[in-house]
Amino acid sequence: MIGDTLLLSPSLIRLSYDYLKSNWVSIVNLGICKKVAEEVSAFSNEKYADLTIEPFLGGGLSIYAYIKDGFRIRLGDLGEEVQSYIVARVLYETVELEVLLWDDVEAHFNPKMLLRMSQ
Repeated sequence: MIGDTLLLSPSLIRLSYDYLKSNWVSIVNLGICKKVAEEVSAFSNEKYADLTIEPFLGGGLSIYAYIKDGFRIRLGDLGEEVQSYIVARVLYETVELEVLLWDDVEAHFNPKMLLRMSQ
């Protein structure tokens, strides 16, 4: 982030994950995770119920999407379009932005996702 501007780029996705992990308590308290998960369900074959963060290999943390049937999938194991959309939406909802710059936005998104992002 630079001031009130957020640049989303495939080359910066790791920094985005780090930001989300280090600010997860604040993000969850905003109540946006469930909203974003349900929104992504409209663009995916899976029906997501919520997002959470849990321990992963080596003592690290990983973000998971909970599916409505009770299973969970690590965000890094989802398709690139779903990962990018979830990260972008959570960041957008977390930080008050004036400008959102998204590098190569059309490369990995289906038409429904592109339409939603343009609204």
